Amino acid sequence: MGLDSSSDKTSDLGVKNYFITTNECLASTADLLRPKKRNKVEDLSTVTLGYIKSKVSEKLNHNQRLRVLFDSGCSAMLVNKRFMRNWKKTALKSTNWATKAGSFKTRKRCEIEFTLPAFHENRIISCNVYVDESDKDSSHYDMIIGRDLMHSLGINLLFDTSQIFWDNATINMQPPESLDEDWVENLEKEILYAHDPDTTDAERIQDIIDAKYCPADLKQVVEECTHLTREEQRQLLTL
Repeated sequence: MGLDSSSDKTSDLGVKNYFITTNECLASTADLLRPKKRNKVEDLSTVTLGYIKSKVSEKLNHNQRLRVLFDSGCSAMLVNKRFMRNWKKTALKSTNWATKAGSFKTRKRCEIEFTLPAFHENRIISCNVYVDESDKDSSHYDMIIGRDLMHSLGINLLFDTSQIFWDNATINMQPPESLDEDWVENLEKEILYAHDPDTTDAERIQDIIDAKYCPADLKQVVEECTHLTREEQRQLLTL
């Protein structure tokens, strides 16, 4: 009886070890299949920096920095009045705007040119904007890009990857505080030192073609065939 009892205990132990091992394998498989954690979208914002040329005569080559928000909830584009002082404006009926960044009032419209160097450093964007009448201290953003320009340029807000896409260039969404005075300088350095992405597939393909199919210097190629005699090199050139 003693031997049988010991055998039963050993058998039970083996069964327990089997289930423990099986459960560990299942747990490991679950860890592998479980999606990796990503930054919470609610902790990020669709912001970047833009630059608009000064219209003051003594500062014509000076670019003013803009804190930019992409807002799909706003139908048009707004720019704060302090950047529009010397741009030609058209008077309009007073309009109230409700956006992600708050409520704004506009009474003028203006055609401007600006850049978004985080995407394409030297590409100038021309468009009509509404002039935001808010005071500097009451506005967290200098420019709000709405659905009209995003649709026209093909700018997509990719919340599944926390990125913003425009014409073959992609940037990451940023924490809202990245535009605060304490952090905006760091964001600007990142943008200005970033590689300017290729603008279109056609341009990239043309660069490859130009590099791959440039005319060859046959004389130089033959002269590099040092295993040939002078007479053999001469004959090769005449083929």
